[in-house]
Amino acid sequence: MRFLPVFLLVGIVVTSADAQDVKRPEKLSGFLKPEMCLGIRVIDETEGIRITVYTKEAFEIAKDSKDLAFDELVQKHEAMRRLRDQRLKEVNATLETKREDLRSDMDFGEPKFGLPVDRRELFCRIEHVGNDYILVQYADEPDRRRVFATTFISSIGWKDSDDLGLSYSVGYVAKEATKAE
Repeated sequence: MRFLPVFLLVGIVVTSADAQDVKRPEKLSGFLKPEMCLGIRVIDETEGIRITVYTKEAFEIAKDSKDLAFDELVQKHEAMRRLRDQRLKEVNATLETKREDLRSDMDFGEPKFGLPVDRRELFCRIEHVGNDYILVQYADEPDRRRVFATTFISSIGWKDSDDLGLSYSVGYVAKEATKAE
């Protein structure tokens, strides 16, 4: 019985030591590495910037979402098809629980999906990270480059293809309309 508290104390010390072993950069720019795919958003009325680091797959989807309709994104990107199908199952399950609250002459319409896009986001790849700057290359214009001072980076976020924020809406339709379809 006397050894139990000692084991607990050793376990607590080892656990806290493990948490401290995680290597973190000293500067915010230390999270950025060459070849990373970025979305850069200038914060309105300031000179600050917010950075989103994308996986390559999520980067291509986000970049394409500025020019393609949602159905075209689904056709082009398997990850979008998987995400849409997963969300469709979730939406349909939710609608089934709400069906009893519908008026007898109404039904749910077909869910419509969308990918919210910040059209002001600049898509680029990191070419170089300096002590006080990052050099980026525009994704759609490989000959065009830009330098950002790291002192203006206010935040860095990360996104993968499952984290793109798929939105949906469902309308109501008259039951006669659903039978005619």
